[in-house]
Amino acid sequence: MTASLLTPTVAETEGGPDRGTDGAVSLVELILPEHINHHGTLFGGRAAELMVRAAFVAATRAVRRSLVIAGSRDVRFTSPVHPGELLEISSCIRRIGRTSVTVDLVGHAEDLVAGRRRPAMSGRFTLVAVDDQGRPAPIGSTTGYAPSAGGSSVPVQ
Repeated sequence: MTASLLTPTVAETEGGPDRGTDGAVSLVELILPEHINHHGTLFGGRAAELMVRAAFVAATRAVRRSLVIAGSRDVRFTSPVHPGELLEISSCIRRIGRTSVTVDLVGHAEDLVAGRRRPAMSGRFTLVAVDDQGRPAPIGSTTGYAPSAGGSSVPVQ
């Protein structure tokens, strides 16, 4: 059993299914005993899985294409997350290129009773658009965000 939510931003709920978004997605997970390692804290593999999930949803919403994870960089676990705490992973589209999307993620742990939040993890994930045969495919400019000359995301009006 897992208790997670992918929460869209206001821009996403107003954009509708045909319009891309800025990729701002928050994944909220209540950390349960089955997520814990032998040290009594969140298992790093589970944390990485949640980060990949948030990156995938953010990137897919931004470009509305079939995507696969191509890699990760700078994944850091800076503070242990304990059972009973919330983990909120927020995403930001860093770059949309010709065939790829780069997503930055930051995770915060929250003590629900005390209301204290602290940075717990961060990372950068690259996803590649693929065609029906699984080959890299151009993202194009039919999405809500198109690549600029420098590769950063620029809204399409």
